Amino acid sequence: MSSSLIPAPVRTPVPEDELLVQLLAGIPDPRRRRGVRHPVAALIMVAVCAVVTGAR
Repeated sequence: MSSSLIPAPVRTPVPEDELLVQLLAGIPDPRRRRGVRHPVAALIMVAVCAVVTGAR
């Protein structure tokens, strides 16, 4: 038993996160294959996270 009064964080699986990733992966990528470094789903996810955290 730990002497800390702060409980250790417990990671629980969140199926909604996986669903969002699957939905974003279904979006067609309008870019040409040449020069693509990151999947369009990853770019959209970064943009969504930025907006949620207050980026303009």
